[in-house]
Amino acid sequence: MAHKARWRGTELDAIPPDASLDLDARIVPVRRNRGRVFYALEGIDPSDVNAVMLGNDPYPDPIRATGRSFEQGDLTEWTDDLSEPGRVTRSLLSLVCAAAALRPDAEAPGLDSSGLGDRRGKLLCGLQEGKVVLPPARSMFENLTGQGVLWINRTPTMSVLDTRPNREGSSWRAIDEHQKWHRALWRPVTRAIVSSLVEEARGRLVVFALFGEARGFRTWIKDKGRRLDVPNKNLRIVESGHPSVPRYFFRSGNPLRRINNELTARGCDPIDWHCPAAGSSSGHSAHTSAIMDRTVGKHRNALRQLAQR
Repeated sequence: MAHKARWRGTELDAIPPDASLDLDARIVPVRRNRGRVFYALEGIDPSDVNAVMLGNDPYPDPIRATGRSFEQGDLTEWTDDLSEPGRVTRSLLSLVCAAAALRPDAEAPGLDSSGLGDRRGKLLCGLQEGKVVLPPARSMFENLTGQGVLWINRTPTMSVLDTRPNREGSSWRAIDEHQKWHRALWRPVTRAIVSSLVEEARGRLVVFALFGEARGFRTWIKDKGRRLDVPNKNLRIVESGHPSVPRYFFRSGNPLRRINNELTARGCDPIDWHCPAAGSSSGHSAHTSAIMDRTVGKHRNALRQLAQR
C-alpha cells in the first residue's frame, strides 16, 4: 500500500494494487515476431514525422501485435494472406485498400469507395492480375515509417486471454476489465509523445490522423496547439470512422488521400502509400529514438516502480 499512497491523486491511482494476470493471460505486444512496446518510436525522430496515425489499442493477439498501430505481425505474402478469409484484419484491409487506390495507374475500381462490397476479393484479384501493386506485407509499415509516418497507439499494451478462434481467425481476446488500467498507466506517456509532436508543428506541418475512438483526442491536440502558439495551418487533423468498418472509414473520402491533400496544400511531398520509399530503412533502429528520449524517459522511473509492486 506504500506504493499506492505514493500515486494517490494521479491517473495511476486507478490501478488496483493487487492487479494480476491469470496464468493463461498475456500482455501484448510481446518480444516475438517483431513485437516491442515502443517499436513505433524506433527509426524515426520527431523532426522526421509528417503524419501521425493514432490508433487505440494493440491487436489482441501476441502474434499480430507489433507495437505499431494497425500493423499485423503475422503476415507473409499478400496473395497468400488474402486468399484466406479473416487472415488479414478488417482494419488493415481497409488501410491497404485505401493505399492501393492511390496508385495513379490502379485499375481495380472501388477499393476506396464507401459502398465497398467484397474488398478482400477485389484486392486479391487486382494483385493476381497485376492491376494493383503493394509493397511486401512484411515491409509496408517500415517503408511508410521511412517517409515520416508514425504509427502509435493511445494505449501501447493490452491484457489478452487465449480462448477460442474468433471471426478474424485469432484465439485471443482482450480482457476488457483490465484495459482501463492499461489506459491509466500509459495516458501520461501517450500525451507526452503527442505533445512533443504538436510542438514540432510550431515550425512546420504535422498531420494527425484520428480514426474511430482516437477522434476523442482532437480537442486535446487542438488545446495543446493553442497553448503552444502553434499556427493552425501547421497543425492539421484528418478524422474518419474506424477502418474496421469501411462504410464509416471511407465516408468522407479516402483518408490517406486526405492526408496527402493536407501535405501538398502546404507545399510538402505526399506520402507514397502504395510503394516502397527509396532510401527507407529495411531494418530496425539500433538505438532508442529521440521521441522516446524526449518523452518517455521522464516517465521511466514511475513505470518501473509501478511494475515492481
